[in-house]
Amino acid sequence: LDAAHQKGIAHRDLKPENVVITVDEDGTPFAKLLDFGIAKLLSSDGGVQHKTQTGAPIGTPHYMSPEQARGRNVDHRTDIYSFGIVVYHCLTGQLPFDGEDYMDILLKQVGQDPPRPSEVCPGLPEGFDAVILWMMAKDPAVRPETLGAAVQALEEVAAGEGVDLPPALPSAAHIRQT
Repeated sequence: LDAAHQKGIAHRDLKPENVVITVDEDGTPFAKLLDFGIAKLLSSDGGVQHKTQTGAPIGTPHYMSPEQARGRNVDHRTDIYSFGIVVYHCLTGQLPFDGEDYMDILLKQVGQDPPRPSEVCPGLPEGFDAVILWMMAKDPAVRPETLGAAVQALEEVAAGEGVDLPPALPSAAHIRQT
């Protein structure tokens, strides 16, 4: 995702269905990002070059950033918000926002703070709360500048909480080097 952002592309539909874990030639597992169908090229100021004619939001409501839910211009930080939701879902087994319909979910994305992950999943170390909620900040300017920075923060919390990372998975430092 950071590589796409560096090339000026915002994915805008990051969700578990668009991430596949595959194996490299040497047997190392790695995540592959799929479905750039609604991706947008970013302009030189970091925003998307075009939004839909109607300004309508495009994407999956459970994983949409507040600015995307409003149909506003987005930049790479919309993907960081969505990644925060993916991590939240992976670690708690629940989505932070749900509702009876599309609009209920969008309104929650825009106007509600998510429950702390450690409240949803009591066995989850509280140290993860700050990093996940940082990625899910309503204001894009408050979110991590890069996905690599967010992943590194997650790794640091995991190490500090005594959570062992699988040795076969590359670290954020490795991802930044490739």
